[in-house]
Amino acid sequence: MLKFTYTETGITIERSSHSLEELVMLRVVLAMRVGATANS
Repeated sequence: MLKFTYTETGITIERSSHSLEELVMLRVVLAMRVGATANS
């Protein structure tokens, strides 16, 4: 899978060995951890 990152200075393209479902799951877990530490 390719990951496109758009920034003010350009675009970067990375190749990822993770599936889309794995990437979404990792981001959800990260968001939950960040939310848990922000509420502490």
